[in-house]
Amino acid sequence: MIRPMKWLTVALVTFALAPAAHARAGWVAQIRDLDAQFRQAMIRGDAAQLDRIVADDATIIHGGNGSIQSKSGLIDRFRSYRIETYERRPLLSKIDGNLAVLVSLTRKIAGGRQTDTSTTEVFIRRAGRWQLLVLQNTDHTDG
Repeated sequence: MIRPMKWLTVALVTFALAPAAHARAGWVAQIRDLDAQFRQAMIRGDAAQLDRIVADDATIIHGGNGSIQSKSGLIDRFRSYRIETYERRPLLSKIDGNLAVLVSLTRKIAGGRQTDTSTTEVFIRRAGRWQLLVLQNTDHTDG
Protein backbone atom coordinates (compact mmCIF):
# COMPACT_ATOMS: atom_id res chain seq x y z
CA MET A 1 0.00 0.00 0.00
CA ILE A 2 1.32 3.41 -0.91
CA ARG A 3 1.21 5.78 1.98
CA PRO A 4 -0.80 8.96 1.37
CA MET A 5 2.26 11.22 1.61
CA LYS A 6 4.27 9.11 -0.84
CA TRP A 7 1.27 8.94 -3.18
CA LEU A 8 0.92 12.73 -3.03
CA THR A 9 4.65 13.16 -3.74
CA VAL A 10 4.47 10.82 -6.74
CA ALA A 11 1.37 12.59 -8.04
CA LEU A 12 2.91 16.04 -7.65
CA VAL A 13 6.16 15.04 -9.35
CA THR A 14 4.23 13.41 -12.22
CA PHE A 15 2.01 16.49 -12.52
CA ALA A 16 5.03 18.81 -12.48
CA LEU A 17 6.95 16.84 -15.12
CA ALA A 18 4.02 16.13 -17.47
CA PRO A 19 3.87 19.66 -18.95
CA ALA A 20 7.62 19.59 -19.66
CA ALA A 21 7.33 16.24 -21.43
CA HIS A 22 4.30 17.48 -23.35
CA ALA A 23 6.14 20.68 -24.30
CA ARG A 24 9.13 18.67 -25.54
CA ALA A 25 6.84 16.48 -27.66
CA GLY A 26 5.32 19.63 -29.14
CA TRP A 27 8.79 21.04 -29.73
CA VAL A 28 9.84 17.96 -31.71
CA ALA A 29 6.84 18.54 -33.99
CA GLN A 30 7.76 22.25 -34.27
CA ILE A 31 11.35 21.40 -35.19
CA ARG A 32 10.34 18.85 -37.82
CA ASP A 33 7.89 21.38 -39.27
CA LEU A 34 10.60 24.07 -39.26
CA ASP A 35 12.96 21.64 -41.00
CA ALA A 36 10.31 21.01 -43.69
CA GLN A 37 9.91 24.78 -44.13
CA PHE A 38 13.69 25.09 -44.41
CA ARG A 39 13.85 22.48 -47.18
CA GLN A 40 11.00 24.17 -49.07
CA ALA A 41 12.70 27.57 -48.73
CA MET A 42 15.85 26.10 -50.27
CA ILE A 43 13.88 24.52 -53.12
CA ARG A 44 12.12 27.84 -53.85
CA GLY A 45 15.15 30.02 -53.17
CA ASP A 46 13.05 31.96 -50.65
CA ALA A 47 15.55 34.34 -49.03
CA ALA A 48 12.99 35.84 -46.63
CA GLN A 49 12.01 32.41 -45.30
CA LEU A 50 15.66 31.34 -44.98
CA ASP A 51 16.40 34.56 -43.10
CA ARG A 52 13.59 33.78 -40.63
CA ILE A 53 14.55 30.12 -40.11
CA VAL A 54 18.36 30.33 -39.93
CA ALA A 55 19.93 31.94 -36.84
CA ASP A 56 22.17 34.96 -37.43
CA ASP A 57 25.15 33.09 -35.94
CA ALA A 58 24.50 29.85 -37.87
CA THR A 59 27.20 27.63 -39.36
CA ILE A 60 26.49 25.41 -42.36
CA ILE A 61 29.01 22.65 -43.25
CA HIS A 62 28.59 21.07 -46.69
CA GLY A 63 29.20 17.35 -47.09
CA GLY A 64 30.61 17.25 -50.61
CA ASN A 65 33.58 19.52 -50.10
CA GLY A 66 33.54 20.45 -46.42
CA SER A 67 33.04 24.13 -47.14
CA ILE A 68 31.64 26.26 -44.34
CA GLN A 69 29.04 28.97 -44.80
CA SER A 70 27.45 31.60 -42.65
CA LYS A 71 23.77 32.51 -42.78
CA SER A 72 24.40 35.23 -45.36
CA GLY A 73 26.47 32.85 -47.49
CA LEU A 74 23.69 30.27 -47.44
CA ILE A 75 21.05 32.83 -48.42
CA ASP A 76 23.25 34.20 -51.22
CA ARG A 77 23.83 30.67 -52.54
CA PHE A 78 20.13 29.91 -52.77
CA ARG A 79 19.38 33.05 -54.75
CA SER A 80 20.72 31.15 -57.80
CA TYR A 81 21.30 27.49 -56.76
CA ARG A 82 18.22 25.32 -57.05
CA ILE A 83 17.40 21.99 -55.50
CA GLU A 84 14.82 20.02 -57.44
CA THR A 85 13.90 17.59 -54.65
CA TYR A 86 14.98 17.46 -51.03
CA GLU A 87 13.83 14.53 -48.88
CA ARG A 88 14.72 13.65 -45.30
CA ARG A 89 14.09 10.56 -43.24
CA PRO A 90 14.49 11.52 -39.57
CA LEU A 91 16.47 9.05 -37.49
CA LEU A 92 16.80 10.84 -34.18
CA SER A 93 15.29 13.84 -32.44
CA LYS A 94 16.62 14.96 -29.05
CA ILE A 95 15.83 18.04 -27.02
CA ASP A 96 17.70 19.32 -23.98
CA GLY A 97 16.56 22.68 -22.71
CA ASN A 98 16.78 25.21 -25.52
CA LEU A 99 18.81 23.01 -27.87
CA ALA A 100 17.50 20.31 -30.17
CA VAL A 101 19.29 17.89 -32.47
CA LEU A 102 17.72 16.32 -35.55
CA VAL A 103 19.68 13.57 -37.35
CA SER A 104 18.37 12.43 -40.74
CA LEU A 105 19.21 10.60 -43.91
CA THR A 106 18.87 13.06 -46.78
CA ARG A 107 18.50 12.70 -50.51
CA LYS A 108 18.52 15.72 -52.77
CA ILE A 109 18.61 16.24 -56.50
CA ALA A 110 20.16 19.43 -57.83
CA GLY A 111 21.22 20.02 -61.40
CA GLY A 112 20.12 16.48 -62.23
CA ARG A 113 22.65 15.03 -59.74
CA GLN A 114 21.49 12.95 -56.77
CA THR A 115 23.30 13.36 -53.45
CA ASP A 116 22.78 11.14 -50.40
CA THR A 117 23.94 12.42 -47.03
CA SER A 118 23.51 12.00 -43.34
CA THR A 119 22.49 15.34 -41.91
CA THR A 120 22.82 16.69 -38.39
CA GLU A 121 20.96 19.85 -37.50
CA VAL A 122 21.14 21.75 -34.23
CA PHE A 123 18.26 24.09 -33.45
CA ILE A 124 18.26 26.70 -30.72
CA ARG A 125 15.24 28.16 -28.98
CA ARG A 126 15.61 31.88 -28.36
CA ALA A 127 12.89 34.30 -27.33
CA GLY A 128 10.35 31.47 -27.64
CA ARG A 129 11.11 30.42 -31.22
CA TRP A 130 13.31 27.76 -32.79
CA GLN A 131 15.98 28.55 -35.38
CA LEU A 132 18.59 26.49 -37.20
CA LEU A 133 22.00 27.05 -35.59
CA VAL A 134 24.19 24.33 -37.17
CA LEU A 135 23.73 22.11 -40.20
CA GLN A 136 26.34 19.51 -41.12
CA ASN A 137 26.09 17.08 -44.03
CA THR A 138 28.21 13.98 -44.60
CA ASP A 139 28.12 12.82 -48.21
CA HIS A 140 27.37 9.12 -48.79
CA THR A 141 26.82 9.34 -52.55
CA ASP A 142 28.28 6.40 -54.44
CA GLY A 143 30.72 7.12 -57.28
